[in-house]
Amino acid sequence: MKKLSGVPSGYEPFVFKKLLPKNGVVVHVAENERRLRFLADLIYGLMPKQKVLILPAWDTVPYDRAAPSPEVLGTQIDTLTELVCGVKDTIVLTSVAAWSQLLPPKEFFKGTSLSLKIGQNIAFDDVLKFLNDNGYQNTDVVMEMGEYAVRGGLLDIFAAGMESPVRLDFFGDEIDSVRTFDPISQRTLAKIDSFAIKPNRLFKITPESQELFRSRYRDLFGEVRDDAIYQAVSEGRYLQGMEHFLPLFYEKMMHLTDYLPEAIYTFDPQFYQSFAGREVQIQDYYEARCQALKDKNLNKSKYYPIPKNLF
Repeated sequence: MKKLSGVPSGYEPFVFKKLLPKNGVVVHVAENERRLRFLADLIYGLMPKQKVLILPAWDTVPYDRAAPSPEVLGTQIDTLTELVCGVKDTIVLTSVAAWSQLLPPKEFFKGTSLSLKIGQNIAFDDVLKFLNDNGYQNTDVVMEMGEYAVRGGLLDIFAAGMESPVRLDFFGDEIDSVRTFDPISQRTLAKIDSFAIKPNRLFKITPESQELFRSRYRDLFGEVRDDAIYQAVSEGRYLQGMEHFLPLFYEKMMHLTDYLPEAIYTFDPQFYQSFAGREVQIQDYYEARCQALKDKNLNKSKYYPIPKNLF
């Protein structure tokens, strides 16, 4: 691994390009999300043809009850899916917070996309089943990433990783047209030939993952009663904030370096200080959750934090 230091601000994209091997990948770890976006904008502005992938950190605090935003999850899923499929001549930008978090195993993203195109014959109900199985929410009007809406033979989908939602017009079981649209005005933005629907979550609730989650949860916390997360998984339904228990859905988690073992890695000069600060932050939130378990006034809203080493 290489630590990027002593480079004038604004010159980083040229260094990344210089380090980028032929058909290879450079990964840069920025000290925070603001710095990540600054570098991404620089590359887009100076090298518009350069392929860039972004792996952001969750926009929640550790051990939160809220889920990361659909935009953040969608970007993570989009990037990880591409990495599994194979990338070359690519710059991957991530942050210290994202670097410190383990990821689902690569196998989760293999074969999990559904490609759709004009003229394709596919049962309308099969598309709906894929959306429901992969964490998409049925709404009246699509406004955010991870939502879909049905109106007669029209199917609106805001797929993970896409900038705009897509409207599919079915004629029977044939896709007659595909176009992106503005969710506010509902006006068509562009006609496209095809697109892919990727999972909207970093896990699936299946009989296998349910059993694994329940077993590991009991191993950590004993027999639990009236626990919302445990009950939701047992019933096969999603609950807000379930992402913070992600490691319990898998036998083994992975790190970004497992996805890209041959990549060249560079780091912001403040990487080590930022990483140490992130570790302290996670530990503080973990201890706060553990302390809250002892508060008898919080019996109805207990939160059992999984140990930090699982992340």
